[in-house]
Amino acid sequence: MPNTIETPAADSSSQPSSSSFVGRLVQRYGGWTTRISGALIDQALFSGSNFVINVALANWMFEDEYGAFVVVYSWFLLLQNLYEAVMVEPMSIYGAGKHAHRFRQYLGYLFFGHIGFGFMAFAVLGAAAIFSSISDTGIVSGALMGAAIGSPFLLLRWLTRQPFYILSKPHWSALGGFIYLGVTMLALYIFNVQGWLNAFTALMALAVGSVISAAFLAIVFLHPNLRLKAHDTMDARSILRDHWQYGRWSTADRILGWIPANFHYVVLPLLFSLAESGALRAVLNLTMPITLGIVAINGLLLPSFVRKYSTGGRSAVDQQLVFALKLVLFFTGLYFVGVVLFGGPLLSFIYNGRYDEYVTFPLLLTMGAWPVIMGGSVVVDAALRATGRVKYSFISKIIPALITVTIGLGLLAAFKLVGANLNMMIVNLVMLGISLWFYVRVSDDKTKNDEPLQEARQ
Repeated sequence: MPNTIETPAADSSSQPSSSSFVGRLVQRYGGWTTRISGALIDQALFSGSNFVINVALANWMFEDEYGAFVVVYSWFLLLQNLYEAVMVEPMSIYGAGKHAHRFRQYLGYLFFGHIGFGFMAFAVLGAAAIFSSISDTGIVSGALMGAAIGSPFLLLRWLTRQPFYILSKPHWSALGGFIYLGVTMLALYIFNVQGWLNAFTALMALAVGSVISAAFLAIVFLHPNLRLKAHDTMDARSILRDHWQYGRWSTADRILGWIPANFHYVVLPLLFSLAESGALRAVLNLTMPITLGIVAINGLLLPSFVRKYSTGGRSAVDQQLVFALKLVLFFTGLYFVGVVLFGGPLLSFIYNGRYDEYVTFPLLLTMGAWPVIMGGSVVVDAALRATGRVKYSFISKIIPALITVTIGLGLLAAFKLVGANLNMMIVNLVMLGISLWFYVRVSDDKTKNDEPLQEARQ
C-alpha cells in the first residue's frame, strides 16, 4: 500500500482545462466531486449499517428492550459528542493545519488520548449502571453496563474515520464500514438465534464490530506512530492544550446540540413508556441515512473550509459555502419528497406492520421536513467553526436547547412522535437563522484572538 497519509491532501486538484461549459465545471468542482462521492460511499455504508442494525433490533427485540437500548444509546451519544469535541473535531483543525507534516505521529498521540477518555467513559457509565440497578428492573441497568464496557471500543470508530476526511480520502474509510456492518450483524444474528439478544448483548455486538473495523483501518491504512517522540511543535502537553483550547467551546456546543437530537428518547419513558422511545427510534430510523449523510458531508467540509480560509480568506469560504448549501438542500429535498410519498408503505414493509399505528401523514410530513432545515444549519455551522467562530457556534445553540426543554416538552406530551418532529423543525430553523446571522454579521476582526484557530492555520 503506497504511503499516502503523511500530508493531508490540499483542497485544490489538478484537472485538465477546457473551454467547454462541462469542462469548466469539471475543472472547478472535479476535486470536490471525487471527495464527495468518496464521502457518500463511506456514509452509505456508515448510515446503511446503522439503519440495518437498528431495523434488525427493532424487529428482533421486545419493544421495552429496544426502548431501553435506544435510551441508553442516547446517553452514550452524549459522551460520544464530548469525545468528538475534544478529540475528533480538533483533529480536523490541527490535522489539516498545524500538524499536517507529522500526521502519523499526531495520530499516535490521539490514540493514547483515546485510552484515557475511554476509561473515563467506562467509569461514568458503569457508575450509572450501578446506580440504576438500585431502582430499575434490570433492563436499563443492563443496557448501561453494556454501554460502559463497550464505549471505549465504540468510540474508536470515530477516531479512525475522521482522518480519512482530513486526508480527503473518505473512500478508504468505507472498507471499515463494510467490516463493521458484517461483524456486527453476524454477532447480532448469533445472539438472536441463541435467544441471547437483549440491550446488553446488542451493545456488545456493536463494540465488537467497531473495534475490529477500527483495528483494520489503523493497521492497514493509517499506521499511527505510537513511538511518541516530543518535537518543538508537538508533545502530549501541547496537543492537550490545543485540543482543550478549541474543545472548551466545542464541548459546551456539543452538549447543547445533543439536547434537541436526543431529548425525546430519554424523556418519552418518563411521560409514557420505554416502548414509546423504541417506537420513535424505529420510525426515525428512516431519517438515519440522510442525517448521517449530512454529518459525513460536515466532516468533509470542516477541514476543507479551514484550508480555504487559510489560503483564500473569508471570500473563498463564502463561495464554497454556497455550493455546499445547494448540494445539501438538493439531497435533503429529494429525501423529503421520498418520505412523504413512500415513507408509510416502506415503514410498514420494514417492520411488518409492527409500528403502523404510529405512522400518520403529519408524522411523515414533519419527519421529511426537519432534515432539510438541519442540512442548512449544519453547513453554516461548519463555516462558523472553520473561520474561528466556535464561540458563536456555541451561542447559536443556546436558544434551540431552551426551546427543546420547554416548548419541545409540551409538544412531546401533547403529540408524542409528531411533537418530537415539530420540535426538531423549530429547533433547526432557529439554529439556522442564528448561525447565518453570526456568519454574515460577525467580522474576522472579532475572532482574530482565537488562539486555537490561529495556531492551527500556521
